[in-house]
Amino acid sequence: MAALQMATYAGSRVIAGARPGDHARCIEAGADAVIDFAESGLVERFEEVAPDGVDVYWNTSPHQNFDIAVRVVRLGGHIIVTSGTDTTATIPMRQFYGRDMTLDGFVVFRATSSELADAATLINTMLNAGVLTANITEQLPLSATAEVHRRIERGDIRGRVILRPRM
Repeated sequence: MAALQMATYAGSRVIAGARPGDHARCIEAGADAVIDFAESGLVERFEEVAPDGVDVYWNTSPHQNFDIAVRVVRLGGHIIVTSGTDTTATIPMRQFYGRDMTLDGFVVFRATSSELADAATLINTMLNAGVLTANITEQLPLSATAEVHRRIERGDIRGRVILRPRM
């Protein structure tokens, strides 16, 4: 959601992929269109809302589907990977290189001090303007950490959970 809000703040046209229950929140956060990433006909839906393809395809899920990505990214576009835990993902190389795409990996711990400072400035500016928000769904004691991790691994967490040392 933060990436969506930051892209919108930067003036980008954003097509978000989300579960139906999150569509309204994505629109409220600035998405121009929202696609249910679990629906059949996903590529066709992308083609409806971005007939020329998208400049950047960023799937923040650990489950990458490069077959879809290479079909919806415009010629010369970018695919960004920030969650590379899916060791079975394969890239359809003929479509990928034939469309002159770039695959970019990003992990925050490799960012430079200057990049982190720039990001902090943007985050603080957006927080002060009230345009960067979080979907905080629960506040729990720090002692609930192990259970929260189990819930995250099962996919049971929707939104953000704040763990507090003292409640």
